Amino acid sequence: MARILWLRDFKTGLIKDLPADSIPDDAFSDALNVVVKRGYARKVEGYLAKINFTDPILAELGARVPPGVPQVLAAVQYYAGDKFAIACTTTDLLYFDPANMEWVFLTPLWTTSTVDKIDDNTPDADHFTVTATAAAANWDPNVKAGDYFRLASDPNGTWWRISTRVSDTVIICEGAHATVAAPAAAAYKIRQTFTGATTQKWQLEQLGNLIIFTNGANRLQKWDGAAAAVSLLGGLDGAAGAPDMVSARFIKAVSGKLMIASVVEGATDLPTRVRWSGRGDPEVWTPGPTTEAGYLDL
Repeated sequence: MARILWLRDFKTGLIKDLPADSIPDDAFSDALNVVVKRGYARKVEGYLAKINFTDPILAELGARVPPGVPQVLAAVQYYAGDKFAIACTTTDLLYFDPANMEWVFLTPLWTTSTVDKIDDNTPDADHFTVTATAAAANWDPNVKAGDYFRLASDPNGTWWRISTRVSDTVIICEGAHATVAAPAAAAYKIRQTFTGATTQKWQLEQLGNLIIFTNGANRLQKWDGAAAAVSLLGGLDGAAGAPDMVSARFIKAVSGKLMIASVVEGATDLPTRVRWSGRGDPEVWTPGPTTEAGYLDL
């Protein structure tokens, strides 16, 4: 979200009688969600409040969170009025769907290729083996032990924990599953879980239209309130002078910038480094006077 310089000769002001595409560039058609501060106009933002899982009002919501060690329960309201309850566990990120009274996974999914066969009791009675249609499944390295597998057609929506990734096309799951030989090329989902320890608690911040997540173990994630899953926060991939941000232990939105601290960049642990994003845009991290992004080693 870029900041907008409030023009000194802003004489046109607010025009409500014409369509937005028919007014001058230095005019507003609607300023209901605009705040002017220190010479800049910005959008009114929502709020994010962290809530204890033991809060009696939300005890039932907390009890409904799927397996994984619950760490954070948060209430989020976007500037437009959309409201969400968000839960963070050691393995997953979720939001609560009040229409169906259930938690919905925001954890990223891997769905490349299809599944040809599921062999029950293989390699033993407590496991089953899943074989993909083609090597293009790319399960190595995109799937790991601790992720979860399910068939898209599973009427119960059962998620089976993956105990072993054997190859690009073969995984072994925990539990007993009926043998599936047909139909061939069955659609599937693999939930790519997060890997933080119980001591690496999630932290959340909201900036603009994004909620940003970090746990000090995985790359920073973002959600815009509409996408089916979280995705990597942009600008931290090492491209074009940006940092290769593997993880950050602390996060805070301050004066329109996203601050992160105690970071791992590439293979280097930098516990005293603090970085900040461009103003109003948590996906701009290349340092410079134009971006206003930068860093400091304390």
